[in-house]
Amino acid sequence: MRVFKITKSGVKFDKIVNDDGVEFVFSPLGAAIVSIKDGDTYLTRNVSKAFDFKNANCYYGKTIGRVANRMRGNSITINGKECKLENNEGDNVLHGGLDALSTKEFSSSGLLKGNIYVLTYQYLSKSGESGYPGDFLCRITYSIYAKGIELDVKMQVGVNEDTLCSLTNHTYFTLGSPDISSLSLKINSDAYVDVDKDMIATSIKPVNEVMDFRKYKLISKDIDDPSINHDRLKGYDHFYYFKKKGINIPNVSLRNNVYQLDIFTDFEGAQIYTSNFKLDFELLPACEEIRDSVAIEPSDSHMYLRILKKGQAYCRNIKYKITKASKKKMAVPSVKDTVKKEFKEQYGLEADKVFSCGGRFEILGNHTDHNHGLCLAATCDLCITAAVKKSDDINVFFTSKGYPDTDIVNITYLKPIEEEKGKSRALIRGIAEYLKTNGYNVGGFIAYSESSIFPGAGVSSSAAFELLVAQIFNDLYNEGKIPALDLCKAGQYAENVYFGKASGLLDQIGVGYGNIVYIDFEEIKNPKIDHIPFPFDNLHFVIINTGGSHAHLSHLYSQIPQDMYSAAKKSGVEFLRETSFDKLDKAALSDIEYSRSLHFYSENERVQNAVEAIKNKDQEAFLRMINESRESSTKNLKNMMVEDQYEGSPLEACDYFMEVTGGKGAIKINGGGFAGSVISVVPDELLKEVIQKMGEKYGPENVKEVRVRPNGPIVEK
Repeated sequence: MRVFKITKSGVKFDKIVNDDGVEFVFSPLGAAIVSIKDGDTYLTRNVSKAFDFKNANCYYGKTIGRVANRMRGNSITINGKECKLENNEGDNVLHGGLDALSTKEFSSSGLLKGNIYVLTYQYLSKSGESGYPGDFLCRITYSIYAKGIELDVKMQVGVNEDTLCSLTNHTYFTLGSPDISSLSLKINSDAYVDVDKDMIATSIKPVNEVMDFRKYKLISKDIDDPSINHDRLKGYDHFYYFKKKGINIPNVSLRNNVYQLDIFTDFEGAQIYTSNFKLDFELLPACEEIRDSVAIEPSDSHMYLRILKKGQAYCRNIKYKITKASKKKMAVPSVKDTVKKEFKEQYGLEADKVFSCGGRFEILGNHTDHNHGLCLAATCDLCITAAVKKSDDINVFFTSKGYPDTDIVNITYLKPIEEEKGKSRALIRGIAEYLKTNGYNVGGFIAYSESSIFPGAGVSSSAAFELLVAQIFNDLYNEGKIPALDLCKAGQYAENVYFGKASGLLDQIGVGYGNIVYIDFEEIKNPKIDHIPFPFDNLHFVIINTGGSHAHLSHLYSQIPQDMYSAAKKSGVEFLRETSFDKLDKAALSDIEYSRSLHFYSENERVQNAVEAIKNKDQEAFLRMINESRESSTKNLKNMMVEDQYEGSPLEACDYFMEVTGGKGAIKINGGGFAGSVISVVPDELLKEVIQKMGEKYGPENVKEVRVRPNGPIVEK
């Protein structure tokens, strides 16, 4: 056990590193748990370097009291005597008031006892402090074990007259996850405390579907339900009563796919708070996002005031135990399990199989495919997943999460229907028609799907849907023997003819082949497709969705190929690929035709150069090609923003990224352009900062590190 005394910006810290290298950091300011770190992984919010930790109003890891949670008004009466407290949340009192224990400097002492280091903090709150009656001696004892990730907390209070007393600790847990989306929670509780518009306790209610965590459930599953998103309530911020209290059983458990936290306590219950509000002061990277962590606050219920009598002992205990476990033990509900469950709820049947298809991102080759150019694309792990059951019916039934209506397509009538244009059922009908016309079998099935792909933002959500449907027909009715390119062509045909959107094959190939692919569209109906192994393990792809949709911009990005076709025609050829930039009839071209043609030829060169850089493991050259593509899209292609709409545009996102990274890494447009997403390539050392800073600007849900998916549409095993 190693013990360090540290002072930063006037704030004292106690750091204990146990024999397994686990780092526990505490502070006498608020008797706080500052951080718990396993190797390079912070298991709690890391606030050890918060510049304003001393004055922060977020209660990070601090001891809360004299009274935890909220009290209505600022007046209490004890033994007939009225006391005025310091209100700090409107007219009400939160976590003890302005001058609460969380703001106080405790005295500290430490002692190694065998294989346990005992750290004790103590503070005497004098009678009248914050308006409370009676001297209030508070002692917080932390016991840190030499092995493992285990921490015991003992909270003791003594008073010399009757006063209020209800403590908690306010540690925020992450278990190394960047946000709560991968965290599953389990609470030994049948009942919770409901709150009013001021977040004051009103009644005890049995848990309903949204509030039920008696079995492990992803916190994110129901967090946006309207029942817990109104007035000031923006997610979970509720007290749960334990069915059985005691330090021998875990009453709260939190886990992801790496760690599991079990909390043992003799408190009545725990407040669960999902970090629903952005903070207004600077912290370390990845520590200030909405819903980036969950505070689990063991405490006694705030349904009524807790009076500690003179001479009465107050003692509460908490044990935090964090373990790494086998994948089997630690597995959280997978998307595969979720869609199978929802399928059964939707249709009352068991699904036969689960299919998935990833989206795609474009590494290089923006707006080159339609003129028979070169592209470098990748399938990503943002994907659509569907539970499916084969049927003898003549219909396809397809339900998608987030869409109220089930698409029903009669596969005995496969002609285009004008009223279906722009709808997913048109894609299903068009794919079935293409496959049937080309000698393949089609038939009925029932499906339920969920998607993690940004819709309408350049990640090819429509192409992923198309290839998913095509693969379902392929597997159920063709023994999986339809070539990948035919599946891609079925998707393109459906999108062009039935959905009513012009597109080349790039999107479908990008999602249909898996990994990173180099595509040569010289023969546009039968392009040459090669997989390119990616050697740069220290680079990460991060997609940033600027929030704008392509849905109403088709006329803008459709004009780009038209300008290129026009330039080719004026130069005596059909497509730009059939001549060279030097041989263009430049005098006949408009300014925009000239600049967009220049982009086409220079972008093809960049694709070739990037492929060579990858093969030669020349990282600097690879990044340079991507940044040069961005510059060409800005100056020549002119698809980085809608004219005079810089704010919220892909160009603004790229400019801000370069500011955040100091010009390191690379970034460019992703997809058709004008709005939607950008794709960035980020070195290891900048990844956390990029995700944090870009997440601040665009929302954490719109900034995703994406990994290259190794396959196209598949049946999940």
